[in-house]
Amino acid sequence: GDPRAPVAPKPMAAAAVAGGAKGGETVEALAVQVGSLKGDIATLEAQLKELQAIHSRLIVEHSGIAAGLPKSRPPHDPSWEIHQNPTNGSSYYFNKRTNASTYDKPADYNPRTKPDVPPELNAKGPPGANLFIVRKMRRGEFDDFDEFDLREAFSKYGTVMRCELTQDPATNWSRGFGFVSMSKAEESALVIKMLHGHLLAGKEMKIELTKEDGRS
Repeated sequence: GDPRAPVAPKPMAAAAVAGGAKGGETVEALAVQVGSLKGDIATLEAQLKELQAIHSRLIVEHSGIAAGLPKSRPPHDPSWEIHQNPTNGSSYYFNKRTNASTYDKPADYNPRTKPDVPPELNAKGPPGANLFIVRKMRRGEFDDFDEFDLREAFSKYGTVMRCELTQDPATNWSRGFGFVSMSKAEESALVIKMLHGHLLAGKEMKIELTKEDGRS
């Protein structure tokens, strides 16, 4: 042949050139994936920090709620009342719910002495500070959560001016709803934020402003 004609590349050399081109494309594609993964990692780290902040806040809130739970105490059935026998003048115990009577102190008769609350701390609060509260209970269910427990729980968030739970006159047991007045509207707002929708002594609490203070 013509000695001036260029030498045709061998098939193996051509394959090497093609392989080099493909290798460059593979490296470029990997670099793009690495960059994308780095972006994903940064996003996940930001989301993790946000979740950690939420977790820390929930721990604080639930710790406050737990601290507001009533302390354990001897059982007390408020249906028990003390009466006097007109025949001999001796005292006996009568249960309005079961009609049981006994001269011996019942094991579940352990009433708590009501605190001596000053008149200024037993009145309605200023506008926006008066709350209507409901403890969600099933029909016919009895609840030993009383005004002492309610005052103790709400006192974690401010000064309690008034604390009332409606009682069933036939049994003296709480009917699960009542009113609490705080000394400031800001305290009532904090109570709603911390306790509304949460369990308190085993019952879900519904807390809102009274109709007079803006409840719709």
